[in-house]
Amino acid sequence: MQTYKSEFFKDKALPYVEVWHILHATMHYKPHFHYMLSIGAIEEGEVVFFHDGQASHLSTGELIIFNPETVHTCNLTKDTTHKYHMICLDISWCKAFQESLWDTKLDTFEKINKKILKDKKMHESFIGLSILLRDRSVFYLEKEAALHEFMEAFFERDTSDTVSNNTQDIPLLDHLESAKEYIKQNVRENITVAELAKKASLSEYHFMRVFKHYTGMSPHAYLINQKINLAQKLLLSGAPIIDVALELGFVDQSHLNRHFRPIVTMSPGEFIQAAEVKVY
Repeated sequence: MQTYKSEFFKDKALPYVEVWHILHATMHYKPHFHYMLSIGAIEEGEVVFFHDGQASHLSTGELIIFNPETVHTCNLTKDTTHKYHMICLDISWCKAFQESLWDTKLDTFEKINKKILKDKKMHESFIGLSILLRDRSVFYLEKEAALHEFMEAFFERDTSDTVSNNTQDIPLLDHLESAKEYIKQNVRENITVAELAKKASLSEYHFMRVFKHYTGMSPHAYLINQKINLAQKLLLSGAPIIDVALELGFVDQSHLNRHFRPIVTMSPGEFIQAAEVKVY
């Protein structure tokens, strides 16, 4: 009897990325292709892929890469359950990312040369990224920071000899101040990199790198600090913890607690007790 379970992440706030997590007991796909750049990894088991007229065996510790419109099929090598992760990225987004990363203008997306990438560290990072992206309790900025970090390492592993790599920091402190002010004014929201980069008049990749260079923390960390600072003020005013959590965009009280403790060194409840606050 076939066992099949699939998790799928797609969010209109991050329209350029799709994430799949698939559990199979048996798997037999017909030939197909994707319009996106697709990166896959096995967490358990082994799969054989047929693409470009060749067979590729994918095991744990490896990544498989499909350029857009690469016809392929995939099947289990053994009749055992396996866990498979795939992240698909819009080609326009990938091209813009490559241009920012390599500080060059590209006519088209620079296709990936490798079909199989054998790198245990990147495999582990990829699995972690897949889990993080699908977690609905994680803020957009944290997801995008992790995705940017992974894709920078991924593209650098496969840089074409014809692509330059001389990106320079751009001292645009006034633009960054506009982004920081936007975070403060929208601290209750789940902000995206696209919103902040637009405020700073930078590409998303440049914004992420320049923001951390000049502020000492990622946009996500900056947003969380702003949220926790406001949370303390609201708690001191007597607002219930759950109300504070929901008002600031946290999923629930435990979600607030997870971010509150590392910054304040105590839970919201302990903070209230230490301050001798009367909760209404």
